[in-house]
Amino acid sequence: MAADEDKTTGGAGSERKRSKLSKFFQEYHGPVSTLFLGVAGLVATSIWQYRQSVTTAAQARSEQAIARTKADNDWRIARAEILSKNLNVLSTTGPQSADQRFGVLLSLTRGAILDPELAVSYALELGKDNASYMRAVLEATAEKNYGQLAQAFKMTCLQRFGVAKAAEICKDDALSERSDAIAQVFQDELDAVTAANQPAAAGPLSILKDEREVQAFPGKMAWLFEPYLQDLYERRQWQEIDRFEKFSTGARAVAAIVLATARTGELVSASEGTELEKFHAERRKWLSGYLLGHTCDPECRGKLVDVMLSTYGEAQGDYDEALRKLVLLSRAEAGPAVAQLHARLLWC
Repeated sequence: MAADEDKTTGGAGSERKRSKLSKFFQEYHGPVSTLFLGVAGLVATSIWQYRQSVTTAAQARSEQAIARTKADNDWRIARAEILSKNLNVLSTTGPQSADQRFGVLLSLTRGAILDPELAVSYALELGKDNASYMRAVLEATAEKNYGQLAQAFKMTCLQRFGVAKAAEICKDDALSERSDAIAQVFQDELDAVTAANQPAAAGPLSILKDEREVQAFPGKMAWLFEPYLQDLYERRQWQEIDRFEKFSTGARAVAAIVLATARTGELVSASEGTELEKFHAERRKWLSGYLLGHTCDPECRGKLVDVMLSTYGEAQGDYDEALRKLVLLSRAEAGPAVAQLHARLLWC
């Protein structure tokens, strides 16, 4: 019975609330309607304004993209016109046109009008007539391909065989100044990378990343980096030498070959002499282990022996241990190296 009374009381309360709410809407119908219409209009206006801003931003981005595309196309056209006007100059050869080619090529390179690979090609051709001009253009060329420069580097007979001779095999001696300039570019670029604290792979060391490439051309790689490593050795920059060697196994092999011949012959104190002997002993040991290791196949050993024979005197005994262990190997393992030694003796 009490429950029924509670239900009746609750129902009456609800009815009173509904009637008050109805009465409120009846009395204030106009203002409430105006309020709801105002809120709805405000929401609709905000949505419209937001969509308009999105559309305007999209149109602005589209216009910017069109402007960039037009600017790029205009620059390509202008660059093509500039190139067409100067191709006749760049295509000439001979010392008489070297000055003119240098001026045009340097201007086009600094203005980033020439593709880096094309700029290097023209610079290498210029280097046949004037190595200094070539070096200036190469150092002004950004994002150049160091592999392209390494391919253009030609070893002289003195570098290849340890002797100079007037023979057909020594025809690349005519390009010795150009090759020396390429090696100087490598040195300058490595110094710049070190000074700017950039990653080593950003510079000429990138061509030493592939160990097989170094094994295929150990002599060329050694002479390309010889000016840089020789300079570090003379200035006793052990930390930079260590940084070079840690870049890759190929870099370690190049450093071991070059630094074996880096002795300058000057008088040094007893303590410095001990330090230098320890320095060379570590590299002798590493080179001997590498020459006999599993990553250096018989062909690799033959090419390394060829390099060692060309600079055997300058090494002052640093190659002795490695060569002694090499000739004690089996015929299958040491065959190409011994054959290389035999061919060199016959050539001499």
